[in-house]
Amino acid sequence: IGRRVPISQGGEFVMASLPTIALEGTYLYVQPSGDFTYQDRLDFWRKVVKTCEEHQCFDILGESSRTKPLEAMQAYDIFKVFNKAGVTRKHRIAWVAHNPSDLEPMLFTETVLKNRTFSRVRAFSDVASAKHWLLNT
Repeated sequence: IGRRVPISQGGEFVMASLPTIALEGTYLYVQPSGDFTYQDRLDFWRKVVKTCEEHQCFDILGESSRTKPLEAMQAYDIFKVFNKAGVTRKHRIAWVAHNPSDLEPMLFTETVLKNRTFSRVRAFSDVASAKHWLLNT
């Protein structure tokens, strides 16, 4: 799942990304697009969980390149989203926040999830570190 499509923005056509969920060897690569609503995040993570089950692959490398900073409430709500979507302790998630303003909220999210038994979630600022943790721990 995932492709780029042209959309009109202010009279000009630009390429907009749709969410990506793809098996990359021994892990699942995921990349949401845009600035998701709560329901969008829930739908996205349900698709991720379904794909994990289909491939029996529970290691997930995610990247975000949001256009707006992550709000504290969105960071906190991810626990509810994970629960409703079926993310469990068998899933291991390495998440890369490319937007520097998202790293601190992502680290907060990591702490919230660890405090609620999701200890296999880590936030990173670069793909290489995230992939190293995911594939070597």
